Amino acid sequence: MEKVTKRVVEDIVGEAVAPQKVVSPRTSTGTVILETGKDPSAEEIQSQDAGKGGNNFRSSSERTAVVGDRGEVQGTLKRLAKEVKKRRYLEKTCEGLREDIEVAIYATVDLRNTLEASWTAYNAESQRIDELTATLKRKDYEHEAELARDEGSGRVRS
Repeated sequence: MEKVTKRVVEDIVGEAVAPQKVVSPRTSTGTVILETGKDPSAEEIQSQDAGKGGNNFRSSSERTAVVGDRGEVQGTLKRLAKEVKKRRYLEKTCEGLREDIEVAIYATVDLRNTLEASWTAYNAESQRIDELTATLKRKDYEHEAELARDEGSGRVRS
């Protein structure tokens, strides 16, 4: 269980560490500019906000946007965790199906080999029966010919 939890956390952290959209402190009134990559340095923020009283946010709507982004990130993390869990379940299920298919293939090959052996045995026995039947017909014909010859000569066998 710990291994599974560790893998899920690693997957989520790996995807969460990837470049995300961040709110830029370089915004115009009422507009939020989204940038990917690293946040600007603290010196850049202070130099841009020096004439504005040192406040990093200009309006409550901008503060709401940042809080909303955090909620989106948490929601995304939860969604990604669910997707990772589903993917792992599907991988296990597919592996089980692959094993079942492999067993079915081996069973099919065994059945085919058994069928071929049965056909070979059947054909051999059928040929033997055909030979015995031909021999019997030949002997019947010879016996009838002998009886006909004996009747023609006047001898009767007892």
